[in-house]
Amino acid sequence: MPGGSTGREPRRMSLLELRDVEVVYQRRDGTPVPAVVGASLNVEAGEIVGLVGETGCGKTSLARAAVGLVPTAGGSVMFEGQKVHVLGRRARPARERRLQLVFQTAGKHGSAISAPAERWTTAEDRDCARARSRSGDDRAG
Repeated sequence: MPGGSTGREPRRMSLLELRDVEVVYQRRDGTPVPAVVGASLNVEAGEIVGLVGETGCGKTSLARAAVGLVPTAGGSVMFEGQKVHVLGRRARPARERRLQLVFQTAGKHGSAISAPAERWTTAEDRDCARARSRSGDDRAG
């Protein structure tokens, strides 16, 4: 209908989208070892996502694929609507520098969430980051 709504809203792209992601490693003898098979998830701006599962189920491999630390064997990883590049010898593209991962190793290092507070260069920035990590207000976006 002219000038009216079609009733369909354009699909809004999530901040981070993983679609049918597959991660496969190779043994020394060349045998493929699937670590992630067909995983999909969306992360919206302001959303916090934690991956939970048994040891060896592919949580770390999926997270590494999401930020371009390992290549995907299938599927897609998109950040702000554009493909995430696998990190290589060249600098990460400027738009992907905001895409980061915080690993949690609670048994060895305490709260990994407070670790980013140590990166800040000014006392004000550091104190703000520490306060956010203590309050749990460390969100995407």
